[in-house]
Amino acid sequence: MLGSSHTFDLTPLAGRRDLDRLTELHINAGNHQYAGYVDACALWASPALPNLRRLVFRGPYEEGDYLPLAESSYFPRLQSLSMSFNHARTGADGGRVLRAFAESPHFPNLREVDLDGSGSSLRYRPQDVLALLRSPRLTGLEFVEFDFNVEWEEWVDVWASGYGLPSNAVGFVAALTEIAAACHNGDRTRRVVCGIDLLLRSPQFGAPADENRYRIQRPGPIPADLSSTGLGDAVLIAIASSPHLAGVTSLNLSGNNIGDDGAFSLADSPHVAALQYLNVSSNRLSDIALKRLRDRFAGVVCDPPSPTGVGGKTPYGSVPGQTAND
Repeated sequence: MLGSSHTFDLTPLAGRRDLDRLTELHINAGNHQYAGYVDACALWASPALPNLRRLVFRGPYEEGDYLPLAESSYFPRLQSLSMSFNHARTGADGGRVLRAFAESPHFPNLREVDLDGSGSSLRYRPQDVLALLRSPRLTGLEFVEFDFNVEWEEWVDVWASGYGLPSNAVGFVAALTEIAAACHNGDRTRRVVCGIDLLLRSPQFGAPADENRYRIQRPGPIPADLSSTGLGDAVLIAIASSPHLAGVTSLNLSGNNIGDDGAFSLADSPHVAALQYLNVSSNRLSDIALKRLRDRFAGVVCDPPSPTGVGGKTPYGSVPGQTAND
């Protein structure tokens, strides 16, 4: 670990050729003075660390300290990247850094990106995190740790506007489908669950900011009406794995492309204790899958529902007198 109590010139390190066995490197700077002592760009441009798996680069650095890393081809085995930008100058654009990583072809094995504690300093936005999760270049990405508990009111306003996030159920499912399609080498469900946690912080879905407007809203529940949104198994499996499904009492999944895998994941989910009414009409479910769902849930609608609820069935499997969005 390279700490902040000494002055470090990384150029000699970049020039070494005996670091093949080094798999983890921590570079930390506690303030601007110490950050000025560390010039990491020479290291990003060096083949000295071909087997690096984990990199922690924390401190009040500028965009110019991070962008060369995103453009470097010398870290193909990197799996974990932590960029907690402590007290960066207010002019720094963290979003530009994240978008550069999203567009980089050099990190196919990157599994985790840690931005925890960064939201109040290097100013990245929700859509910048979404760009990482959607990136088809980051084929192994599984998880992004983000933090939007900002202390500047103008950033609460930016978030409250829903800037860059889907505003309805169709956009919600479409974004999650993109996230799922981008993951080829890692845990797809984990990546989509991370996307769910991000998207549910949109003001259309999330809880409001606190009374002081200093904390960004918390995630809301999974939308109750996901009918005719193009929902498929990969996204439904992630929804079934999400703790944000807890408390949902009615779920309309009709008119989608759900198969048995998605149905089984919902039936086996640990987060559906409150779910009573489920509409899975017009999907691709076998009798076995329907039986599993009926065994788990009190009310399952599997036939095309009547818009008036005739025949004793409430439309879309909802509670009488309650809309799907209640």
